[in-house]
Amino acid sequence: MPFADAEEYKAYQRQRYALDKPRRLKKQSDKEKRRRRHLNAYKVRTGCSHCGYKDHPAALDFHHLRDKVKGIPAMMSHSLPNLFKEIRKCIVLCANCHRIEHNTKSIKSCE
Repeated sequence: MPFADAEEYKAYQRQRYALDKPRRLKKQSDKEKRRRRHLNAYKVRTGCSHCGYKDHPAALDFHHLRDKVKGIPAMMSHSLPNLFKEIRKCIVLCANCHRIEHNTKSIKSCE
C-alpha cells in the first residue's frame, strides 16, 4: 500500500471524493434530465386515460392504482428496473382528472 497508515489513506479518499463531487453531481443531474425527457414523452404518447388529453407533459400525472412505494418524480435517481416497476403500477391522468379521481376517493371514504 503506498500510504504509511490507514488515516493517511482515508484523508486521500476524502480529498478525491471532494474533488470529484462536481462531476458526480453533474452526471446525476444529466441522468435525471434524460429520464424526465423520456417520461414526458411517454406521458404525451399515452395521454390521459380518462379524457384523452395529451398536449403537454406538465399537465399529465402518474396516478398510482396500487402499492405506491414512492412518487415517480422522487424516483428519478433510482435504478431503471425499480422506476419501471413503479410506473407499471400507474396510469397517466391529466391534472384535472387526477384531482377529480383523488377527490372522488376521499368523498367515498367519508361516506
